[in-house]
Amino acid sequence: AASSSGGSTAATQSPDVVVVRDADVCAYSSWFPDNYGHVVHDHLPTIAYLREVLPPGTRIALRRTPAYESLLTFVDPDFVRERVVWLDASAPRRQSVLRVTGNGRLSVVVNDRRPPINMGIKLWRHFRRWMMDSHGEEWTPPGSQGRRVIYYSRRGRATLHGRVLEPHHEEDVLNLIRRKMTEHGRTKEELVVFTGLDESDGLRTLPVSEQFRLFRSASTVVGPHGSGLANLAWTYPMHASSPDDKNDDGDASSSSSSCLEERTSVIEFIPGPDSEAVKPGGAFTHHYHPQFRGLPLDYRHVLYAPNSTASTTFVRLEEVGRALD
Repeated sequence: AASSSGGSTAATQSPDVVVVRDADVCAYSSWFPDNYGHVVHDHLPTIAYLREVLPPGTRIALRRTPAYESLLTFVDPDFVRERVVWLDASAPRRQSVLRVTGNGRLSVVVNDRRPPINMGIKLWRHFRRWMMDSHGEEWTPPGSQGRRVIYYSRRGRATLHGRVLEPHHEEDVLNLIRRKMTEHGRTKEELVVFTGLDESDGLRTLPVSEQFRLFRSASTVVGPHGSGLANLAWTYPMHASSPDDKNDDGDASSSSSSCLEERTSVIEFIPGPDSEAVKPGGAFTHHYHPQFRGLPLDYRHVLYAPNSTASTTFVRLEEVGRALD
């Protein structure tokens, strides 16, 4: 709702009503604002675009969730402090009411269905520029820190949607990765098993900053489709795109830039025609390549084996081996 009244620019908040005085506000909403992965690949590129195209004084209203707040605060704490207006979304009966008063204007951008894939591709350039602005000193090549091979495991306690590799079979996959690292002379790289949790206690969720630093150092990322792979957003190289970039589809995978020689390799496990039981109707559809096609990644897929189920999965080791080669 919008109305007019006098007063200086400010935002005040009660449990139910958020009032912004004498400032324009753009309210943005999309699906799964409480999911780490969806916030990364569906929300952040759009917010980066809004940050660039809206006047600097325009506030941006967002639904407050732990994932949203932690990710945005990591990306740019000054932006959160100066431009974000948080709206409560903790429960249906606690939905905040936003009121823009005085000389302010309210606009609303709502996309509560799946954001168009091509839009996400195009908007990655805005996100890269934003990260260069706020984390430029951390976008240096990770070579001095040592590269890592990251295996994403869904055995963490926060995993809600199954697709967990059978434990003994997962150890076979890890042993295969170790063997391939030796065969290809990658013994100086560290193999890290990533679950999204602090492995020292298995309870604490890794802060965004630690997930960023880990995936920033990745030479290779292997694992099943899941929100943990959303951290591909942090991988090197991720240089700022020029504002005059003429590549309309935003596809960095075909760029001729020399930096692509160092791009991160990705092997993602996904359902195929004979393993649709993992995610019904999901053969060749539930994977992250469409979302991350705008980033310089060397992308491969390995299909789940036919004996996989929605809760417990298997892959053919020979296919994983070929992908690793």
